[in-house]
Amino acid sequence: MFAGFSCEKAPTRTVYVMAEATITAEPQVAQVELGVEDSAKNASDAYKKVEDKSSELKAMLVRLGVNEENISTRSFWSEQRYQYSYWYWYEEGKFRGYSVHQTLSFKTPDFDRVGELIDSATSIKGVRLENLSFIVDSPEAFVQEARVKALEAARVKAGSLAEASGLELCLPLNINEYVINPGEQDYSYYYYNYYAQNLYGALAEESRSGGGYGPAAQAAAPTGALKGKIYVYVTYEAKPARPKPGLPKPK
Repeated sequence: MFAGFSCEKAPTRTVYVMAEATITAEPQVAQVELGVEDSAKNASDAYKKVEDKSSELKAMLVRLGVNEENISTRSFWSEQRYQYSYWYWYEEGKFRGYSVHQTLSFKTPDFDRVGELIDSATSIKGVRLENLSFIVDSPEAFVQEARVKALEAARVKAGSLAEASGLELCLPLNINEYVINPGEQDYSYYYYNYYAQNLYGALAEESRSGGGYGPAAQAAAPTGALKGKIYVYVTYEAKPARPKPGLPKPK
């Protein structure tokens, strides 16, 4: 290194802030999850039984006015079944065959017909209701509106911190976000700790309002709006503030 010459770069001054905004939206569709299950001595027969019931269920839903594109498979699994006596941990168990389970999900915007659709579906032997929820099917427009508010709140907070510290706020160096769509469970606490290492964020309020579980008799249309949240994490570059006119320059 030459005398009087340094390769070291001055550290970048930054201001890091977290801000949030609430996402509010009315439910758009009802999402119903139905379990289809059956069993048989051999696997091929068990698969065939569930396949036939699923096809019957899909055809019924389409006849009742559900858009076929809104019917999908959420899960599919099978297992071997064994019968044990009271002392089952001492014996291998008697093989009884295979069980197959498929979960079908469908969406409908017609809240008034949800109970009717569930009643018709569960009239098929081996079909049962697993979950009913009222959701926002296209949340991005609501998220974008809240995102703008959260970023504005972040800029105001960062500007206040910079001014109090004798700094001038510059452009953002890095922006991250964590979105909880309306009606989703809030796991932001774990995100804070694992990703942002921010231990001071409060959990958002429970956001399952309007959802529900239970038989068709309890399948009432939701009241009120679903809530979610968006958290933004912004790192701004900062520089020493310019001295105000008429004030002596700092030494």
